[in-house]
Amino acid sequence: GLETIKAIRQRNQDTKIIAISGGGRMGQLHYLRIAERIGADCHFSKPFETEEVVQVIQGFLRCAT
Repeated sequence: GLETIKAIRQRNQDTKIIAISGGGRMGQLHYLRIAERIGADCHFSKPFETEEVVQVIQGFLRCAT
């Protein structure tokens, strides 16, 4: 997760990243705050509504055109 976000950011600053967490040993809110600090554009904690993710992706696509 976090390492992947770092690697993507190093390769391409324009790639949109959505971080999703269901918890884990660090706790989802801690993880998601770190994810945004290192480059995630948006985040969701599980459970989430599919429509919320779809809206975010549609927003990213509108900005890309």
